Amino acid sequence: MTRVLYVLPELTAHQTTAAQVRAAALLPLIAEQTDLMVLTFSGAGDSPVGVEGLPEERIVRVPRADISAASLALGTVLARPRAFRRFDTPAGREALAAAIRAQQPDIVHFDGFATLGLMEVVARVRPQSRIIAHVHDAQSARMERYTSMGSLLNRVQKTREYRKSLQFESRGLGIAALTLVDSDEDRDYLRRRIGSDTVETLPLGFNPESFTPDGPKAELVQPAIVYSGSMKADQSVDAAVFLAHEVMPLVWRTAPEAQLYIVGGGPTEKVRALEGERIHVTGFVDDLAAYLRASSVYACPLRLGSGMRTRVVEALACGTSMVATSMAVRGLGNPADGVAWVQADTAPEFAQAVLRTLASTDATMGGRAAVFAYGNYSWSSIASRLVDYYSKVTEQ
Repeated sequence: MTRVLYVLPELTAHQTTAAQVRAAALLPLIAEQTDLMVLTFSGAGDSPVGVEGLPEERIVRVPRADISAASLALGTVLARPRAFRRFDTPAGREALAAAIRAQQPDIVHFDGFATLGLMEVVARVRPQSRIIAHVHDAQSARMERYTSMGSLLNRVQKTREYRKSLQFESRGLGIAALTLVDSDEDRDYLRRRIGSDTVETLPLGFNPESFTPDGPKAELVQPAIVYSGSMKADQSVDAAVFLAHEVMPLVWRTAPEAQLYIVGGGPTEKVRALEGERIHVTGFVDDLAAYLRASSVYACPLRLGSGMRTRVVEALACGTSMVATSMAVRGLGNPADGVAWVQADTAPEFAQAVLRTLASTDATMGGRAAVFAYGNYSWSSIASRLVDYYSKVTEQ
Protein backbone atom coordinates (compact mmCIF):
# COMPACT_ATOMS: atom_id res chain seq x y z
CA MET A 1 0.00 0.00 0.00
CA THR A 2 1.36 3.42 -0.97
CA ARG A 3 2.63 5.43 2.01
CA VAL A 4 1.31 9.00 1.72
CA LEU A 5 2.19 11.94 3.97
CA TYR A 6 -0.46 14.59 3.35
CA VAL A 7 0.47 18.16 4.36
CA LEU A 8 -2.37 20.66 4.55
CA PRO A 9 -3.00 24.04 6.16
CA GLU A 10 -5.78 23.00 8.55
CA LEU A 11 -8.46 20.56 9.62
CA THR A 12 -11.67 22.25 10.71
CA ALA A 13 -15.17 21.17 11.70
CA HIS A 14 -16.83 24.04 9.79
CA GLN A 15 -15.67 24.10 6.18
CA THR A 16 -16.17 27.57 4.74
CA THR A 17 -13.56 27.51 1.97
CA ALA A 18 -13.01 25.19 -0.99
CA ALA A 19 -9.71 24.01 0.52
CA GLN A 20 -11.39 23.05 3.79
CA VAL A 21 -14.26 21.26 2.04
CA ARG A 22 -11.82 19.38 -0.19
CA ALA A 23 -9.67 18.15 2.70
CA ALA A 24 -12.66 17.04 4.79
CA ALA A 25 -14.07 15.09 1.85
CA LEU A 26 -10.91 13.58 0.37
CA LEU A 27 -8.89 12.52 3.42
CA PRO A 28 -11.27 9.78 4.67
CA LEU A 29 -11.46 8.36 1.14
CA ILE A 30 -7.66 8.45 0.72
CA ALA A 31 -7.25 6.77 4.13
CA GLU A 32 -9.23 3.80 2.82
CA GLN A 33 -6.87 3.28 -0.12
CA THR A 34 -3.41 4.28 1.16
CA ASP A 35 -1.19 4.14 4.23
CA LEU A 36 -1.98 7.73 5.18
CA MET A 37 -0.40 10.16 7.63
CA VAL A 38 -1.58 13.77 7.89
CA LEU A 39 0.43 16.82 8.98
CA THR A 40 -1.77 19.83 9.67
CA PHE A 41 -1.44 23.26 11.25
CA SER A 42 -3.66 24.75 13.94
CA GLY A 43 -4.07 28.01 15.82
CA ALA A 44 -4.06 28.42 19.58
CA GLY A 45 -7.85 28.44 19.91
CA ASP A 46 -8.64 25.71 17.40
CA SER A 47 -10.42 22.54 18.53
CA PRO A 48 -8.69 19.37 17.26
CA VAL A 49 -10.60 17.72 14.43
CA GLY A 50 -9.85 14.19 13.29
CA VAL A 51 -10.15 12.33 10.02
CA GLU A 52 -12.74 9.59 9.77
CA GLY A 53 -11.03 6.21 9.61
CA LEU A 54 -7.61 7.60 10.57
CA PRO A 55 -6.26 7.01 14.11
CA GLU A 56 -5.29 10.16 16.00
CA GLU A 57 -1.69 9.01 16.21
CA ARG A 58 -1.54 9.28 12.42
CA ILE A 59 -2.23 13.04 12.59
CA VAL A 60 0.67 15.40 13.31
CA ARG A 61 -0.47 18.81 14.54
CA VAL A 62 1.82 21.83 14.24
CA PRO A 63 1.20 25.31 15.71
CA ARG A 64 0.32 27.80 12.99
CA ALA A 65 2.38 30.98 12.97
CA ASP A 66 0.56 34.21 13.70
CA ILE A 67 1.33 36.72 10.97
CA SER A 68 1.70 40.26 12.25
CA ALA A 69 1.58 43.37 10.07
CA ALA A 70 5.36 43.68 10.47
CA SER A 71 5.85 40.07 9.42
CA LEU A 72 3.67 40.61 6.36
CA ALA A 73 5.67 43.67 5.42
CA LEU A 74 8.89 41.69 5.78
CA GLY A 75 7.39 38.88 3.71
CA THR A 76 6.75 41.32 0.88
CA VAL A 77 10.40 42.37 0.84
CA LEU A 78 11.84 38.84 0.96
CA ALA A 79 12.38 36.81 -2.22
CA ARG A 80 9.99 33.95 -1.40
CA PRO A 81 6.18 34.34 -1.65
CA ARG A 82 4.94 35.72 1.63
CA ALA A 83 2.18 33.10 1.73
CA PHE A 84 4.88 30.61 2.78
CA ARG A 85 5.56 32.42 6.06
CA ARG A 86 2.57 30.97 7.94
CA PHE A 87 3.68 27.36 7.45
CA ASP A 88 7.39 27.43 6.59
CA THR A 89 8.47 27.89 10.21
CA PRO A 90 11.10 26.13 12.35
CA ALA A 91 8.29 24.17 14.03
CA GLY A 92 6.80 23.22 10.66
CA ARG A 93 10.13 22.10 9.25
CA GLU A 94 11.00 20.08 12.36
CA ALA A 95 7.60 18.36 12.44
CA LEU A 96 7.71 17.54 8.73
CA ALA A 97 11.23 16.13 8.95
CA ALA A 98 10.23 13.97 11.93
CA ALA A 99 7.12 12.69 10.14
CA ILE A 100 9.15 11.81 7.05
CA ARG A 101 11.69 9.88 9.11
CA ALA A 102 8.93 8.04 10.98
CA GLN A 103 6.76 7.10 8.00
CA GLN A 104 9.31 6.90 5.16
CA PRO A 105 6.59 8.03 2.73
CA ASP A 106 6.50 7.11 -0.92
CA ILE A 107 4.66 10.38 -1.59
CA VAL A 108 4.51 13.70 0.23
CA HIS A 109 1.39 15.52 -0.91
CA PHE A 110 1.39 19.29 -0.26
CA ASP A 111 -2.14 20.71 -0.33
CA GLY A 112 -2.23 24.43 -1.17
CA PHE A 113 0.30 26.91 -2.52
CA ALA A 114 1.12 28.28 0.95
CA THR A 115 2.53 24.91 2.12
CA LEU A 116 4.98 24.62 -0.78
CA GLY A 117 7.75 26.45 1.06
CA LEU A 118 8.27 23.16 2.94
CA MET A 119 8.96 21.07 -0.17
CA GLU A 120 12.71 21.45 0.17
CA VAL A 121 12.54 19.62 3.54
CA VAL A 122 11.53 16.48 1.65
CA ALA A 123 14.38 16.87 -0.82
CA ARG A 124 16.80 17.18 2.10
CA VAL A 125 15.47 14.47 4.46
CA ARG A 126 14.28 11.77 2.04
CA PRO A 127 14.96 12.66 -1.60
CA GLN A 128 13.49 9.36 -2.82
CA SER A 129 10.02 10.45 -1.63
CA ARG A 130 8.02 11.79 -4.54
CA ILE A 131 6.52 15.26 -4.10
CA ILE A 132 3.04 16.24 -5.27
CA ALA A 133 2.42 19.99 -5.33
CA HIS A 134 -1.36 20.40 -5.21
CA VAL A 135 -1.60 24.12 -5.96
CA HIS A 136 -5.22 24.01 -7.20
CA ASP A 137 -4.76 27.05 -9.40
CA ALA A 138 -2.01 29.03 -11.07
CA GLN A 139 -0.94 31.43 -8.34
CA SER A 140 0.63 33.93 -10.71
CA ALA A 141 -2.45 34.05 -12.94
CA ARG A 142 -4.61 34.71 -9.90
CA MET A 143 -2.25 37.32 -8.44
CA GLU A 144 -1.99 39.19 -11.74
CA ARG A 145 -5.68 40.06 -11.56
CA TYR A 146 -5.13 41.85 -8.25
CA THR A 147 -2.21 44.01 -9.42
CA SER A 148 -4.51 46.77 -10.68
CA MET A 149 -6.94 46.76 -7.74
CA GLY A 150 -7.09 48.79 -4.55
CA SER A 151 -4.75 51.41 -3.17
CA LEU A 152 -1.31 52.19 -4.54
CA LEU A 153 0.28 50.30 -1.64
CA ASN A 154 -1.93 47.29 -2.32
CA ARG A 155 -1.08 47.33 -6.03
CA VAL A 156 2.64 47.52 -5.28
CA GLN A 157 2.41 44.61 -2.84
CA LYS A 158 0.31 42.47 -5.19
CA THR A 159 2.67 43.19 -8.09
CA ARG A 160 5.61 42.11 -5.96
CA GLU A 161 3.84 38.86 -5.00
CA TYR A 162 2.82 38.28 -8.61
CA ARG A 163 6.45 38.45 -9.72
CA LYS A 164 7.58 36.15 -6.92
CA SER A 165 4.90 33.59 -7.80
CA LEU A 166 6.00 33.69 -11.45
CA GLN A 167 9.55 32.94 -10.39
CA PHE A 168 8.52 30.16 -8.05
CA GLU A 169 6.35 28.49 -10.68
CA SER A 170 9.19 28.59 -13.21
CA ARG A 171 11.85 27.27 -10.81
CA GLY A 172 10.46 26.00 -7.51
CA LEU A 173 7.79 23.66 -8.87
CA GLY A 174 10.47 21.76 -10.74
CA ILE A 175 11.28 19.58 -7.70
CA ALA A 176 7.72 18.18 -7.66
CA ALA A 177 7.12 14.92 -9.49
CA LEU A 178 3.59 16.10 -10.19
CA THR A 179 1.72 19.39 -9.88
CA LEU A 180 -2.07 19.22 -9.57
CA VAL A 181 -4.53 21.98 -10.44
CA ASP A 182 -8.33 22.15 -10.56
CA SER A 183 -8.86 23.18 -14.17
CA ASP A 184 -7.50 22.44 -17.61
CA GLU A 185 -6.91 26.17 -18.15
CA ASP A 186 -4.52 26.33 -15.18
CA ARG A 187 -2.91 23.04 -16.23
CA ASP A 188 -2.06 24.40 -19.66
CA TYR A 189 -0.83 27.70 -18.20
CA LEU A 190 1.52 26.00 -15.71
CA ARG A 191 2.82 23.55 -18.27
CA ARG A 192 4.00 26.55 -20.25
CA ARG A 193 5.44 28.21 -17.14
CA ILE A 194 7.32 25.12 -15.96
CA GLY A 195 8.24 23.91 -19.42
CA SER A 196 7.07 20.42 -18.56
CA ASP A 197 4.01 18.22 -18.88
CA THR A 198 4.21 17.19 -15.19
CA VAL A 199 1.02 19.14 -14.45
CA GLU A 200 -2.35 17.39 -14.36
CA THR A 201 -5.94 18.23 -13.51
CA LEU A 202 -7.81 17.08 -10.39
CA PRO A 203 -11.16 18.87 -10.28
CA LEU A 204 -13.13 19.78 -7.18
CA GLY A 205 -16.07 17.64 -6.16
CA PHE A 206 -19.17 17.58 -3.98
CA ASN A 207 -20.70 15.33 -1.34
CA PRO A 208 -23.65 13.49 -2.95
CA GLU A 209 -25.09 12.74 0.50
CA SER A 210 -25.49 16.45 1.23
CA PHE A 211 -26.01 18.06 -2.17
CA THR A 212 -28.93 16.46 -3.98
CA PRO A 213 -32.09 17.80 -5.64
CA ASP A 214 -34.20 16.01 -3.02
CA GLY A 215 -34.31 17.37 0.51
CA PRO A 216 -35.50 20.28 2.65
CA LYS A 217 -35.73 23.78 1.28
CA ALA A 218 -35.01 26.99 3.14
CA GLU A 219 -37.94 29.36 3.58
CA LEU A 220 -36.94 32.10 1.16
CA VAL A 221 -39.08 34.91 -0.22
CA GLN A 222 -39.61 34.14 -3.90
CA PRO A 223 -38.37 34.65 -6.51
CA ALA A 224 -35.07 34.01 -4.71
CA ILE A 225 -31.68 34.58 -6.30
CA VAL A 226 -28.94 32.90 -4.25
CA TYR A 227 -25.20 33.48 -4.29
CA SER A 228 -22.91 31.49 -1.98
CA GLY A 229 -19.25 31.33 -1.03
CA SER A 230 -16.74 32.30 1.62
CA MET A 231 -17.73 35.92 2.12
CA LYS A 232 -14.38 37.00 3.48
CA ALA A 233 -12.48 36.08 0.31
CA ASP A 234 -11.63 38.94 -2.05
CA GLN A 235 -13.18 37.25 -5.07
CA SER A 236 -16.43 36.55 -3.19
CA VAL A 237 -16.68 40.11 -1.88
CA ASP A 238 -16.10 41.51 -5.37
CA ALA A 239 -18.79 39.21 -6.82
CA ALA A 240 -21.30 40.07 -4.09
CA VAL A 241 -20.81 43.82 -4.60
CA PHE A 242 -21.01 43.45 -8.39
CA LEU A 243 -24.21 41.41 -8.08
CA ALA A 244 -25.85 43.80 -5.62
CA HIS A 245 -24.79 47.11 -7.16
CA GLU A 246 -24.65 46.41 -10.90
CA VAL A 247 -26.74 43.34 -11.71
CA MET A 248 -29.72 43.43 -9.35
CA PRO A 249 -30.77 47.02 -10.15
CA LEU A 250 -31.19 45.88 -13.77
CA VAL A 251 -33.12 42.79 -12.64
CA TRP A 252 -35.42 44.86 -10.41
CA ARG A 253 -36.53 47.02 -13.35
CA THR A 254 -38.43 44.00 -14.64
CA ALA A 255 -38.78 41.86 -11.51
CA PRO A 256 -38.99 44.28 -8.54
CA GLU A 257 -40.14 41.47 -6.25
CA ALA A 258 -36.92 39.45 -6.70
CA GLN A 259 -34.89 38.84 -3.55
CA LEU A 260 -31.11 38.36 -3.36
CA TYR A 261 -29.64 36.02 -0.72
CA ILE A 262 -25.88 36.26 -0.12
CA VAL A 263 -24.99 33.07 1.74
CA GLY A 264 -21.67 32.19 3.34
CA GLY A 265 -19.50 32.45 6.41
CA GLY A 266 -17.33 35.39 7.46
CA PRO A 267 -19.03 38.23 5.58
CA THR A 268 -16.88 41.35 5.65
CA GLU A 269 -18.22 44.77 6.55
CA LYS A 270 -18.37 45.53 2.83
CA VAL A 271 -20.68 42.54 2.33
CA ARG A 272 -22.74 43.29 5.45
CA ALA A 273 -23.29 46.82 4.15
CA LEU A 274 -25.16 45.38 1.13
CA GLU A 275 -28.05 44.19 3.28
CA GLY A 276 -31.36 45.88 2.61
CA GLU A 277 -35.06 45.35 1.98
CA ARG A 278 -34.41 43.01 -0.97
CA ILE A 279 -30.87 41.86 -0.14
CA HIS A 280 -30.30 39.34 2.67
CA VAL A 281 -26.82 38.56 4.03
CA THR A 282 -27.15 35.32 5.98
CA GLY A 283 -23.61 34.57 7.15
CA PHE A 284 -22.79 30.89 7.70
CA VAL A 285 -25.74 28.50 7.35
CA ASP A 286 -25.87 24.93 8.62
CA ASP A 287 -27.59 23.56 5.50
CA LEU A 288 -26.36 25.30 2.35
CA ALA A 289 -28.11 22.72 0.16
CA ALA A 290 -31.50 23.85 1.52
CA TYR A 291 -30.79 27.38 0.23
CA LEU A 292 -29.65 26.08 -3.14
CA ARG A 293 -32.80 23.95 -3.57
CA ALA A 294 -35.00 26.89 -2.61
CA SER A 295 -33.45 29.26 -5.13
CA SER A 296 -35.17 30.26 -8.33
CA VAL A 297 -31.74 31.07 -9.77
CA TYR A 298 -28.26 30.41 -8.44
CA ALA A 299 -26.13 33.42 -9.47
CA CYS A 300 -22.34 33.16 -9.50
CA PRO A 301 -20.84 36.36 -10.98
CA LEU A 302 -17.21 35.71 -10.04
CA ARG A 303 -14.73 37.96 -11.82
CA LEU A 304 -11.51 37.29 -9.88
CA GLY A 305 -9.38 34.26 -9.07
CA SER A 306 -8.57 31.12 -10.98
CA GLY A 307 -8.98 27.40 -10.55
CA MET A 308 -12.36 25.75 -10.05
CA ARG A 309 -15.28 26.56 -7.74
CA THR A 310 -16.81 24.08 -5.30
CA ARG A 311 -19.82 26.36 -4.95
CA VAL A 312 -20.91 25.93 -8.56
CA VAL A 313 -20.59 22.13 -8.47
CA GLU A 314 -22.70 22.02 -5.30
CA ALA A 315 -25.36 24.22 -6.89
CA LEU A 316 -25.49 22.09 -10.02
CA ALA A 317 -25.75 18.91 -7.91
CA CYS A 318 -28.84 20.36 -6.19
CA GLY A 319 -30.52 20.75 -9.58
CA THR A 320 -30.38 24.54 -9.43
CA SER A 321 -30.85 26.69 -12.50
CA MET A 322 -27.58 28.62 -12.66
CA VAL A 323 -26.33 31.82 -14.27
CA ALA A 324 -22.54 32.19 -14.03
CA THR A 325 -19.62 34.08 -15.48
CA SER A 326 -16.98 32.33 -17.53
CA MET A 327 -14.62 32.74 -14.55
CA ALA A 328 -17.07 30.94 -12.26
CA VAL A 329 -17.37 27.84 -14.46
CA ARG A 330 -13.65 27.38 -15.15
CA GLY A 331 -12.77 23.72 -14.91
CA LEU A 332 -16.26 22.42 -15.63
CA GLY A 333 -15.64 21.37 -19.21
CA ASN A 334 -17.66 22.86 -22.03
CA PRO A 335 -21.26 21.68 -22.23
CA ALA A 336 -23.34 23.77 -24.58
CA ASP A 337 -24.50 27.05 -23.07
CA GLY A 338 -27.92 26.55 -21.51
CA VAL A 339 -27.62 22.78 -21.16
CA ALA A 340 -26.51 22.80 -17.52
CA TRP A 341 -26.17 26.56 -16.91
CA VAL A 342 -26.35 29.95 -18.66
CA GLN A 343 -23.12 31.90 -19.04
CA ALA A 344 -22.91 35.70 -18.94
CA ASP A 345 -20.11 38.11 -18.08
CA THR A 346 -21.20 41.77 -18.21
CA ALA A 347 -23.79 43.22 -15.83
CA PRO A 348 -26.46 43.70 -18.57
CA GLU A 349 -25.86 40.19 -19.94
CA PHE A 350 -25.98 38.68 -16.46
CA ALA A 351 -29.19 40.52 -15.54
CA GLN A 352 -30.90 39.47 -18.78
CA ALA A 353 -29.82 35.85 -18.21
CA VAL A 354 -31.26 35.94 -14.68
CA LEU A 355 -34.53 37.38 -15.98
CA ARG A 356 -34.77 34.79 -18.77
CA THR A 357 -34.14 32.01 -16.28
CA LEU A 358 -36.77 33.36 -13.88
CA ALA A 359 -39.30 33.53 -16.71
CA SER A 360 -38.36 30.23 -18.31
CA THR A 361 -40.80 27.36 -18.51
CA ASP A 362 -37.88 24.97 -19.10
CA ALA A 363 -37.98 22.96 -15.87
CA THR A 364 -35.38 20.51 -17.13
CA MET A 365 -32.22 22.66 -16.94
CA GLY A 366 -31.85 21.98 -13.22
CA GLY A 367 -32.25 18.28 -13.86
CA ARG A 368 -29.59 18.39 -16.57
CA ALA A 369 -27.33 20.28 -14.15
CA ALA A 370 -27.67 17.56 -11.51
CA VAL A 371 -26.98 14.80 -14.03
CA PHE A 372 -23.88 16.67 -15.21
CA ALA A 373 -22.56 17.11 -11.66
CA TYR A 374 -23.23 13.53 -10.54
CA GLY A 375 -21.66 12.14 -13.67
CA ASN A 376 -18.39 13.99 -13.21
CA TYR A 377 -17.72 15.42 -9.77
CA SER A 378 -18.59 13.19 -6.81
CA TRP A 379 -15.78 13.13 -4.24
CA SER A 380 -15.42 9.36 -4.52
CA SER A 381 -14.59 9.65 -8.21
CA ILE A 382 -12.13 12.48 -7.49
CA ALA A 383 -10.41 10.38 -4.79
CA SER A 384 -10.05 7.47 -7.21
CA ARG A 385 -8.37 9.76 -9.73
CA LEU A 386 -5.99 11.03 -7.05
CA VAL A 387 -5.01 7.51 -5.99
CA ASP A 388 -4.36 6.69 -9.64
CA TYR A 389 -1.97 9.68 -9.75
CA TYR A 390 -0.22 8.30 -6.65
CA SER A 391 0.32 4.99 -8.43
CA LYS A 392 1.68 6.64 -11.57
CA VAL A 393 4.06 8.86 -9.59
CA THR A 394 5.50 5.97 -7.57
CA GLU A 395 6.06 3.97 -10.76
CA GLN A 396 8.18 6.72 -12.37
